[in-house]
Amino acid sequence: MRIRTLIVASSSLALLACGGGDGLDNASDAFKASIQASCEKAFDCMASYDASMNNDTPFAQAYGTSVSDCVSQTTELIMAFLGADYFAKLDASVAAGRVTYDAGDAQACLDASSGQTCDQFFGQNGAVYTPPAVCDTALRGTVATGGTCTIENDCAVSADTCDDTTMTCTAG
Repeated sequence: MRIRTLIVASSSLALLACGGGDGLDNASDAFKASIQASCEKAFDCMASYDASMNNDTPFAQAYGTSVSDCVSQTTELIMAFLGADYFAKLDASVAAGRVTYDAGDAQACLDASSGQTCDQFFGQNGAVYTPPAVCDTALRGTVATGGTCTIENDCAVSADTCDDTTMTCTAG
């Protein structure tokens, strides 16, 4: 599976919140819903996928053989990069106030992203998708550079990273 799937599901983690709304009371549910929506969109658009515009990667290698396979592989990839306990840490960060989550903005983001063309979704034929501003406000870090963090989402400055050693938001 390609890293592109991770990017599609969580581009700069802006789409993290793109699964909010009805019944999605926490950020981890929103993240999981965005993964589901991305995988569904991939399979809805499968016929227009052009491997030659996607590093010659066959569709099944990039997205799996079914929506459930795509969701599973993408979730595993995200947890491999962000940690097996990432979703629990995300919800803990929201509860602690290190991250704010707005379900209304998340739903608006999901609605907008579902309207992408297939070329926009796959980033092919020159098509580009620019998420609306609500995708940036649905999930926001509140920890200033130098402040204590537990995950990268905690950092208020998008270029900052949460240093694993010092557990502080470090300028990127």
